[in-house]
Amino acid sequence: MDVLQYFDTLASATLVAIADLDWESLVHDRPPPLITARAKTIDTLRAKLRRDPRFPLQQVHDLAGVRFEAEMSLNEQDLVAMAICSAFGCPLSAIADLRTSPRSGYRAVHIKLELPHGRVEVQVRTHMQGAWANTYEAAADVLGRGIRYGELPRTEIDRDFVYRMQRLSVETGAVLEQLRQRFQDSGQATPAALLEHERRYTLALSKVEQRLRTLGRME
Repeated sequence: MDVLQYFDTLASATLVAIADLDWESLVHDRPPPLITARAKTIDTLRAKLRRDPRFPLQQVHDLAGVRFEAEMSLNEQDLVAMAICSAFGCPLSAIADLRTSPRSGYRAVHIKLELPHGRVEVQVRTHMQGAWANTYEAAADVLGRGIRYGELPRTEIDRDFVYRMQRLSVETGAVLEQLRQRFQDSGQATPAALLEHERRYTLALSKVEQRLRTLGRME
C-alpha cells in the first residue's frame, strides 16, 4: 500500500507540473484541458500481472498515470505530447502513437516519462478519444476487464456491443478527427456542422457511459 501511495503522490506531482505549463495557445476560446492523475490500484495491478506472468513488475510503466484531455485536432495532440516530453527532458522516442494502431478500439497518444523519482505514463487524448475511452472503461467494469486487452464477452449480445464500440472509435471518431484536421490544415475554421457532429458523438457516449455506470453499481 505504501508503494501505491508513493506512486499516487508521484502522479499528482506530475499533474501539477503539466498543469503549470502554458496551454493558452492551445485552447484559445475552447474549454481548458482536463488533467487528472491516479495510481494503479492493487486489483488492477494484480490483474495485469496475472494476464501475462512473464511481464515483470519493474516493466510496468503506468503505476503512476496522468491523463490530459482537451478539445483539439490530431496535430495539436502531437504538439501537446512533444511539449510534455520537452518539459520533462524526455526524448521523443518516449511517445507512443496508439491512434494508428488502436488497442481494442482505444486511440490516444501515450508518453512514458522516465523521471528521477519513478516512471509515469501520460495519456494525451482528444475530447472524442476521452469520451470513448471513459465509456469503454465503464463497459469493462460490466463485461469484464479483458475487453480492454482483446478478450470478448461470452454472450453474442455483449460481443456485438463490444464490436460496435470498437467500430465507433476507429471509424466514426477517427473520421471526425481527420475532418477537423483537414479544415485546420487548410486554414479554415471548423464548420459548425462538424462541431455539432462531434458534440452529438461525445454526448451519445456520455449517455451510454452513465447507463453502464448504473449497471455496474447494481451488480
